[in-house]
Amino acid sequence: PDQLYDGAITFHLRGNSTSELAKHPFKLRLEDKAELLGMEKGRHWVLLANAIDATLLRNQLVYELSRDMGADCYMESRQVTLIYNGEYCGVYQLCEQVRISEGSVDVFDWESVADEAAGRIVDALDIQENMEQEKKAEMQELL
Repeated sequence: PDQLYDGAITFHLRGNSTSELAKHPFKLRLEDKAELLGMEKGRHWVLLANAIDATLLRNQLVYELSRDMGADCYMESRQVTLIYNGEYCGVYQLCEQVRISEGSVDVFDWESVADEAAGRIVDALDIQENMEQEKKAEMQELL
């Protein structure tokens, strides 16, 4: 009760196949960054339903194991009871949404590598085409 969030929240259904299950996962977007239940400040959060995990602990155990093993990036999470409009919806796992951004998940930029490779291929083809045109011109001069 001493860590209440007071602000606007947008609430969206989340997931592809899991959104079809009876217990839905959700994405939350807070109006302002907030520290929820002692976790680092964030604006984008998810409520994982863990609907196919009867223990509701599989993801949390892996996150904590990653942290304990010293992983550079791990997810903090908390088990929460979701009550929506006064109706009990179940136990969910609250965690920050994985996002690719500076200061978040460090993902190798494959797009720039692909762009650079494509540029090199185009350059090589242009060079080859120019060489072939030069050879044809030389052959025509000899004839």
